[in-house]
Amino acid sequence: MRYVSRIVLCCFLAGMIGCASMMDDELNSVTAFNPYITKDGKQSFRFVAKDKLPSYYKNVDVQQTHEAWISNELGKRQYCTKGYEIVSKTETTDNNIIYEGVCK
Repeated sequence: MRYVSRIVLCCFLAGMIGCASMMDDELNSVTAFNPYITKDGKQSFRFVAKDKLPSYYKNVDVQQTHEAWISNELGKRQYCTKGYEIVSKTETTDNNIIYEGVCK
């Protein structure tokens, strides 16, 4: 009986992990993050995101959400550890927003 309970628990946990990775995959499909160094040696980045958020983001500000995603990407990569500044925001004809930033 304990053996069956453990199997059920493992299946449940595996399903939860799968759902979490699907959300990550969906987020990655609507964004792109590219860090780079300019010719003058400045750490910079480009972040591209869809101008509309996935349906599970209800009643949230698009720009604030994008900026949170940018901060998250920079933190994961240990990039711009002294902070950053977004220097341009460009909306494209293919429903994307391109954020250009530089590290401080």
